Amino acid sequence: MGLSGIIKLMKTGRQALPTDTHALQQMVLQMQSELSENNKKLSAQDSVIDNLRHQLAVLKRARFGRSSEQVEQNIHQLE
Repeated sequence: MGLSGIIKLMKTGRQALPTDTHALQQMVLQMQSELSENNKKLSAQDSVIDNLRHQLAVLKRARFGRSSEQVEQNIHQLE
C-alpha cells in the first residue's frame, strides 16, 4: 500500500480496514517497510542537499569573498 492507499484508507475510515488480524498484521508490516524505505530515501536526499549547500557556500566564497576582490584589484592595476 503506497501513500495514495494510506490516504484513501484515512479518508474512508474504519470500514475499509480488514477484520482479519493476519491481514491487519500484513498491512502494518507493509506500512513499516514502506516507512523505512521512505526514511532511507529522505536521508539520501538530505545528504545530497547538504552536499549542494556546501558546494554553494564554497562557490559563493570564491565569487564574492575577499580573494575575488583582490583579483579584481590586481586586474585593474595591470590595466
